Amino acid sequence: MIDDFQHVCITCRDLERSIRFYEKLGLKVIRSITEFNDEGICASIQLPRGHLRVVQLAPPQATGKMFIDLVQWWELSSVGGVYPALNHIGINRISFRVSDIDATAAACDSRASRF
Repeated sequence: MIDDFQHVCITCRDLERSIRFYEKLGLKVIRSITEFNDEGICASIQLPRGHLRVVQLAPPQATGKMFIDLVQWWELSSVGGVYPALNHIGINRISFRVSDIDATAAACDSRASRF
């Protein structure tokens, strides 16, 4: 049975750009970029091959141990587009607790066009 949460994995097209986005929201890199090119990993997620880069981020003052894995696939490259609607099958949102929702929303709005 599930005891706790560990991480959320988000596939992105540009790892460095995505890191900058989450850092602007206050997350910190807790495990720097690691490259994998491992047949075992690929077999476990039912892909024939895969070369990927992963970084882990979390709030610096987090009381839990949950983190975000950002993943960029180099081979087989990341495919697809953003979900067209919230009723699209798959994870459609991630939720964060913030101390000031207005300031966080303003930060997202002002920086969204730069990411």
